[in-house]
Amino acid sequence: PTRALPISHPVTITGLTSSRTADATLALVNHTNLKFAYTGSWTKNTGTLVVTTSTVIASDSATSFSFHLKNPGVGVQAVTAHVSSAAVPAKAMAPSLLGGTSFFTSASVSESSTTIDANNTITLTFKPMFDLVAPQKIRVSIRGLGRPSGTVVTGTNSAYFGGIAEWFWDEMVLTVATGQTVTAASGASITITVRNPSATRAPTAVTVQSDGPQEMAPFTMTGAVLGAGGGHFTTATLHESLSTMGTE
Repeated sequence: PTRALPISHPVTITGLTSSRTADATLALVNHTNLKFAYTGSWTKNTGTLVVTTSTVIASDSATSFSFHLKNPGVGVQAVTAHVSSAAVPAKAMAPSLLGGTSFFTSASVSESSTTIDANNTITLTFKPMFDLVAPQKIRVSIRGLGRPSGTVVTGTNSAYFGGIAEWFWDEMVLTVATGQTVTAASGASITITVRNPSATRAPTAVTVQSDGPQEMAPFTMTGAVLGAGGGHFTTATLHESLSTMGTE
């Protein structure tokens, strides 16, 4: 600070509005020279932390401390915090922060058949950034699938979702069953059986995301499915030898 701060002097940090941490008394850690009390008062709606000096802080002296906040559940714009006190005007702090995105840390998809109009067993494997518990919903988007009439979920971790899935056109919705947990450490692997398209087509990408309470942004799975008709061109280019008008 450019002015000395007396003992028991409140210092306010504002602007941390995207954190998911509820109102609480937060522990302050990693003090520099123990110049603040060991706790601060956190208010979620305003993104404000109020801390109090435990000793006089001299002018032009540096001090620091750390505290823990939960990141946003979905991708948001990073915010800029400000620090102020009755003795010192507000000052923007750098860098901006709390602009995190929650997502699936890994996700892959594979299929058992590329034969036109044949049954196709699709295997979905994914790991969330955080543990997911009931009634968390996970949405898997598979373009071009149409609307299957009810889908039974099988595979290693089918019990996580009660062995069933709901379909909304090209989107499959899995709901974590009561008493089940999809852990960040192990994730889940499930299979579904669908009917391949009735005409040749290129395979399609698959995305996975989750809705509240633990939201995670769309994540494109490794692999692609529903490439009915077997072989297809993976790349195609055409070149010419001349571009002069009137020549061959």
